[in-house]
Amino acid sequence: MPKVLPKSGVALLIATASAFAQTDLRFNMPKGATDISADVFGLHMLIFWVCVGIGAIVFGVMFYSIIKLAVAVHRVIPATVFVVGRLAA
Repeated sequence: MPKVLPKSGVALLIATASAFAQTDLRFNMPKGATDISADVFGLHMLIFWVCVGIGAIVFGVMFYSIIKLAVAVHRVIPATVFVVGRLAA
């Protein structure tokens, strides 16, 4: 049974990668032609980077707290396994 999981995981990875390779991923707001639209785009990017900064701080504190808790209860597991397990839960 364990040999089936890696094969299905690889198949899922290949299917997902090929789906993303065939699409035109344009998530960002396009730049406009006028001065006002350029200002709106600048504001959009400013707010985007503020949100990225907030996300980095929140996830940093979260990972720090999770790892400190694991050390406090004397659990000795590899950090990669711990983080992936917490994200999957």
